[in-house]
Amino acid sequence: MTAHRASLINAAVLITCSLWAFFTLEKTSYTALIPAGFGLALLLCLPALGAGRLWAAVMSALLSLTILGALYVPLSSALEEPFSMGLVRVVLMMGSSGLALLFLGALIIGRLTGRAR
Repeated sequence: MTAHRASLINAAVLITCSLWAFFTLEKTSYTALIPAGFGLALLLCLPALGAGRLWAAVMSALLSLTILGALYVPLSSALEEPFSMGLVRVVLMMGSSGLALLFLGALIIGRLTGRAR
């Protein structure tokens, strides 16, 4: 898997889970759309990331790291319930962000050390 594909998957998971949460919650919470905003920002970086631009890899990694950290609070509140779909959504978003961060970090390190094209 490439960093481009991992970032695309991460953006799709963030947007899908965010919209899923927004439309299925009983009370409307616009904060559920924050991950969708991050997903859209990741989608905007995708063409440059596919072209091999280092700034796009760094920007995508920063966005993934930020959303990974920001999802800690929803994770801690979702863990208070025995099992909920909120927990599944948050774990999916954190997992995809962590996976994308892993591939983006490898790309950045490879580019900086001269091991990647």
